[in-house]
Amino acid sequence: MLALLLLALLSSSSALAPAPPQAPGGVAPAHLSVPALLQVHGPRIAALKSSSALAQLSDMTLLRHVMKHGDEAEQALQETQAWRAGAGKHIVAAAARAVEKAMQDPKRWDNRPVEEAAPSADKINRRVADGIVTTTATNGDLVYCIRAAAIEDKELMKSVTQKQLVDYFLYAKEVNCLVADSRSMRSGRLTRVVTANDLSGVSLFQDKAFRGALSEASTKANELYPGVARETLLLNLPRLLSALVKLFTPLFPPAVRRKIKFEQGPMQDAGAVGELAKPGPKRDKFMEDIARLLQADADGEEDDSKRK
Repeated sequence: MLALLLLALLSSSSALAPAPPQAPGGVAPAHLSVPALLQVHGPRIAALKSSSALAQLSDMTLLRHVMKHGDEAEQALQETQAWRAGAGKHIVAAAARAVEKAMQDPKRWDNRPVEEAAPSADKINRRVADGIVTTTATNGDLVYCIRAAAIEDKELMKSVTQKQLVDYFLYAKEVNCLVADSRSMRSGRLTRVVTANDLSGVSLFQDKAFRGALSEASTKANELYPGVARETLLLNLPRLLSALVKLFTPLFPPAVRRKIKFEQGPMQDAGAVGELAKPGPKRDKFMEDIARLLQADADGEEDDSKRK
């Protein structure tokens, strides 16, 4: 059971507060420069666009798939498009409408349309609101902050099915991807999503269906949105979980281990997670911690296609 809990904690299903649409200034490093990446991967992208089934896709969608899958990008894109035209069609359509409304004012993000349009919003939003917020790092990446102990998972799962919660999480992933792609094209810097998971006070007896929804949504989202997720920060682990992490982390594939970081301290004194999205000393300290943990992009290469 503890191993399954660890897998759920590593899941990075986003919730419904994407950051406002501002993007950072400055010049992006080469491995994150959208114009440079589009030039490097131009031949593959052009080849994909020659397919009538893929010709309508955005450059960012094609770029992220090429960077992740290399020569296997076409097959991955076909599978993604099958979901978007089938089982995920209602999620994709709802997210597109919501993001359009949220960004009507170019200077202000309105999160209300996004919250209201989420699948099963009337049953889920109030149970997760105190534990989740998304904000913006100083480099422009989205930072999805979650405090697991503040989410009413057992009460939530009395009113929704596991599938309904999976749809909710995938809708949030779609929203965050739309925001990240829009920001990437506007700023010229590849925007991704960092997950900061504060595990202080987390229960080792998390609801099984809730844990299953996290895991299922995370697995599906990794297929649908390649190159969007950045590192997962596991913060303030209780002693037992810390020992568990040391036991199981070496068993994960290298690609997973590269994207996990552990730290004690960040988010501990922030109060409610919503404070991290508001200007002030708590947010400033948190953003300093994020920049330090992520080394301000010093980790370098994000292009998985070069590892193939």
